[in-house]
Amino acid sequence: MPTPIVSESSQSPTPEGYHLEIIPDFTSASPHAREVIALNVRAINYDGDDRYEISDEEIADETEHMSGVAFVALVGKDNKVAAVAGLEKSPDSKEQGSVVGVVTSPEHRREGLGRVVVSEVIKLAASKGIKGLSLTSTHDAEEFYTKLGFIPSKQTPWEFTKTLE
Repeated sequence: MPTPIVSESSQSPTPEGYHLEIIPDFTSASPHAREVIALNVRAINYDGDDRYEISDEEIADETEHMSGVAFVALVGKDNKVAAVAGLEKSPDSKEQGSVVGVVTSPEHRREGLGRVVVSEVIKLAASKGIKGLSLTSTHDAEEFYTKLGFIPSKQTPWEFTKTLE
């Protein structure tokens, strides 16, 4: 089992039976890389259906797309990723970033795990000097993100922003 890399600034209570792993620069060799990609691909293309097997080609394509993204994963006692969220720094500004790839596996939804990983991504962003975050999600996630301090765009209801202090 890989050694968890836990954020020193972590103040979010990690639910019992889980541990946080921070993957600072995503590559195919990252701990749980295949699981992180599978969760994201299934969420986007297959409504979270974990019966869909992810091909090696999909893994390679997504690994390239996610290269350089920092991920926070919440891993259970079974050493499987239960929830994940990523931080992508803006290529245009060192002070801007995006929250990407927020997914909770279907069997762990409604347990507060998404809140934990997004909260950790916010802390990670602040520790890297990022002053503002954005994200794109579904409109039905508005309540989830507003509880975490994100503000929905007036023009586009699925875009959210958050200013960090």
